[in-house]
Amino acid sequence: MNKCSRDSRRFASSNLLIIYDIEADTETILPEIPNGTRVSNPRDGSAILLPFSLPDFIPEVFAGTAQGWVVEHMLEPRVMPERVHLSNGQILIASGAGTGFAATCQVGDLIGDLDADHAVRTPSLYTPAAPLGRRFSNVGLPTLDVAPVYHLTPITLLPQGNFLVADSNPNSNFTADPSLKFPSELRVETLDPSLMFVDRPRILATPAKIHSTPGSPVTVPISLPPALSLPGARVQASLMDLGFSSHAFHSSARLVFMDATISADRRSLTFLTPPNGRVYLPGPATIVLTIDDVTSEGVWVIMGSGNSPPTLE
Repeated sequence: MNKCSRDSRRFASSNLLIIYDIEADTETILPEIPNGTRVSNPRDGSAILLPFSLPDFIPEVFAGTAQGWVVEHMLEPRVMPERVHLSNGQILIASGAGTGFAATCQVGDLIGDLDADHAVRTPSLYTPAAPLGRRFSNVGLPTLDVAPVYHLTPITLLPQGNFLVADSNPNSNFTADPSLKFPSELRVETLDPSLMFVDRPRILATPAKIHSTPGSPVTVPISLPPALSLPGARVQASLMDLGFSSHAFHSSARLVFMDATISADRRSLTFLTPPNGRVYLPGPATIVLTIDDVTSEGVWVIMGSGNSPPTLE
């Protein structure tokens, strides 16, 4: 058995989406993904919940809806992509390869040990509120130096508002051999959007724990740049959980827009907590204030009491 040998059997259910109701113990099978698309290994795609928005906080998956599938086309093919929420409701789509498959040593025409080629170094932004057919854009986005292929450290949003991407090891073992097209990487990069270089709003303080009745107001002090105009501005207070990532999926990632207002003297932000624990689960959260796409740094809080959940003996 050589270093690339492994069981190549795959499950055939990778075009299905199933909703499991843990309370009713029922499953709802949604329509199959169209066009013969498969999204599980080795054809790794990804999915993420679109932001929960007022007034109804209806969940919708970036890939499928209760009304059926709405098909859009990205700017380029990607296998093994990452999707990450931005605090203004956009989705960053980054990393991956333009051809091939996930994993290593499964195809005849390997790139080193890698089953894929043509690293996609320029991310894209998906804007859910834009008209159908114009939701993807990469205008003004920087290009990564690190080839973002297999065993990449997941791209993640930092509290400062920029994105971190680190290393990559698309080989069976660690090797920095420069003759390889995709050697093992130890470099760390940040993607710094233009908002990093302008005067930004600031959330000055928050409670360590926000343990209040669902839908109740919370007021926190803020500081706004003098040049930032409020009349007519779009004010968003987002509650974010970046989740945890493996193989292109940020599990448990969610973003909730809360009902938010800024005081007339520009010194405080008041937001309403989510209506229940299903919209935002108790636990760690990041709160970000966004005014016309200019975001504050994120602040860490605990939603709920912070106590461990009950367990069965």
